[in-house]
Amino acid sequence: MNMVNKRIIPRLDIKGPNLVKGVQLEGLRALGKAEYFARYYYKQGADELIYQDVVATLYGRNSLLNMIENISKEIFIPLTVGGGIRSLKDIRQALSSGADKVALNTAVVADPELINQAAKQFGSSTIVVSIEAKKMPDGTYQVFTDNGREPRGINVLQWAAEAANRGAGEILLISIDRDGTGLGFDIELIKSVSQAVKVPVIASGGAGSVEHIHKALLDGEADAVAPASVLHYGCIEEYDRPEETGVNESQEGNYDFIKQKRGYAKITPCRFSDLRKNNRTEPDSENFYINNGTPQTIKKADSDLKKKQHAPMAAIIDYEMGNLFSVKAACIKVGLQTRLCQTPESLNQAAGIIIPGVGAFGNAMSALKKTGMDLAIKDAAKQGVSILGVCLGMQLLMEQSEEFGITEGLGLISGSVRHIGNNNPKENGQFLRQPLKVPHIGWNFINESGTWQKSLLESVNNKSYMYFVHSFHAEPVYSEHILCTTQYGDKIFCSGVKKENITGFQFHPERSGEKGLIVYKNFLNQIQKSKKIFNL
Repeated sequence: MNMVNKRIIPRLDIKGPNLVKGVQLEGLRALGKAEYFARYYYKQGADELIYQDVVATLYGRNSLLNMIENISKEIFIPLTVGGGIRSLKDIRQALSSGADKVALNTAVVADPELINQAAKQFGSSTIVVSIEAKKMPDGTYQVFTDNGREPRGINVLQWAAEAANRGAGEILLISIDRDGTGLGFDIELIKSVSQAVKVPVIASGGAGSVEHIHKALLDGEADAVAPASVLHYGCIEEYDRPEETGVNESQEGNYDFIKQKRGYAKITPCRFSDLRKNNRTEPDSENFYINNGTPQTIKKADSDLKKKQHAPMAAIIDYEMGNLFSVKAACIKVGLQTRLCQTPESLNQAAGIIIPGVGAFGNAMSALKKTGMDLAIKDAAKQGVSILGVCLGMQLLMEQSEEFGITEGLGLISGSVRHIGNNNPKENGQFLRQPLKVPHIGWNFINESGTWQKSLLESVNNKSYMYFVHSFHAEPVYSEHILCTTQYGDKIFCSGVKKENITGFQFHPERSGEKGLIVYKNFLNQIQKSKKIFNL
């Protein structure tokens, strides 16, 4: 098993301000303030976090947006938000608040076409379909919604396949029967769904030990696991005193419940160090955390920013397809002042330009052309202004893309954008190896191509982990424009490009932890040294 592409994603069930946990999605008890657990998991090396408002559908609202906006300012790994998301507008609001992905359940069961619409507008890699599954007396698995309260009479395997075909980038599979029991994952359920779809499957419900997690990844063939109780109790033990996670004696007796470990009957609490050793999470001198969960280097950057009265300003292109909030938060943390720009006029006097983006290439180019931003970005490039493209933003730097037909790009770097594919040979009509799951989602190595000195990857170690989520990748014409490469299965693709003042990365630096933040710090240094300002 290649653990590089297997993810551990703590699942945080939220009610009000609290992290809660029950058994079989019922009997919810407050374990503490969600922010305490989120900081702890980030410090420990979680690959992502899932925030699920467990009463959102019941009350017809999602109360997580403020919580996500606040935690996104200090946690730089991907965040998935679910619960009460019912429309494209809701999805846009969640992404604008700092979420990287949204988990859809009740709304898409009622209207499956919403998956198609959301995937087309925001990109498949942004859309997670959450499936609450329960085993029936006849051995089949049926779909439930509303946090396990409403049976839908839909077969889980059929629904998972349909959701993937409609454009879901991932399946979050929650076993109602096993949730909170500590009895282990439902391997039969996980394996059957994993083999039925070509997109990554996140297994949740039932983990009671490290062995259960490994079994889900190995025997169940899950691409990721989303444990809850087994990690939450480990966090509480680490803090030693329950009140350190924000719970107190006034909360419905939860203080005594936690202190006496009454929920631990079949659960052996574990920490990330018990799960695997991951180079990405090892503390390295000043980049590790101080007691309140904030990296020392970032606190210094915040202080430096306050001292700079005339710090350079970078423009973040806002064309309603970018992960704007997380990019802006990363810039602020390293001391780079930014402004969101929707028109060419707003780019005037910018010292640098960042092109973020998630979604379809064609829609992105249409949005840029509609406002004239495409021409403004090209003009800025000619003037020598530093430009950084992230994920879809990197792809837009190329001449064209084959996504949904041939679409012209910005043409700042010679090359095309192609589907990542499987690159898997066949024999007698059969794949010789199990096809790769697409999108490519998770942490992976970046490998040095040429030199990283005087680039945005300077001070980043070769083979550092970065976070990827994409189905397409750039193929530059000239090898000297390739800054780094990454291998996914047998496929080696370009994960970073550089041509003079233009740089692009297929991964998300703003969601790649401390190593990713170095990219934005280097971008700040680059624009300070170049002293190039865009003049409209």
